[in-house]
Amino acid sequence: MAASSADVVIVGGGIAGMTTAHGGGGVGGFIGPFLAGRLFDTTGNYQLAFAVAAASIAAAAVAAWVAVVRGRLMRPLATTHDG
Repeated sequence: MAASSADVVIVGGGIAGMTTAHGGGGVGGFIGPFLAGRLFDTTGNYQLAFAVAAASIAAAAVAAWVAVVRGRLMRPLATTHDG
């Protein structure tokens, strides 16, 4: 039987186990909890942490949109080849 994410958390524990349980999450999944905790410790609430998360999501959406638009512009025109 293959190991699941929950097995990794129990066996590995710590940061590696937490990031595995979240499916990786990339850089944001690794840095986000630490940044949110630091912002909470500094400000005493999560308002700034949520604002940073919202800005990050908006920036990612814009970056994805720009990548799609550029991909369409850079793609060569379709040509047909007879036989």
